[in-house]
Amino acid sequence: MNILIVEDEHALRLAVVKLLRKEGFSVTGAGDGTVALDLIRAQKPNVDVLLLDISLPGASSRDVLEEAQRLNPGITVIVTTAYTKEKAAALLAADVEHYVHKPYGLRELLNKIREVAP
Repeated sequence: MNILIVEDEHALRLAVVKLLRKEGFSVTGAGDGTVALDLIRAQKPNVDVLLLDISLPGASSRDVLEEAQRLNPGITVIVTTAYTKEKAAALLAADVEHYVHKPYGLRELLNKIREVAP
């Protein structure tokens, strides 16, 4: 399974990448929305799960979400934010089916991925 984590908090992104790789996942990290868009366009159908922070520098989370879903309609998106699920949905102008509230534990995130991933 291929996972793209889009998280601007460097230490958190590195910790998540390290944990998920240790668990056997193929993981790529992006620190801003623009890099995430480039990766999504390059990897298109190869991204199974998108871990998406709401507040990003560069391209917006909304743009990242829309492009990921346009190129890969079957992608599983897990929104990670300190906002409520309802506020995240409003900011993204989209339904938020899968959500993990920040701050989260790495095991909590891993359990969510295993619960919802294809």
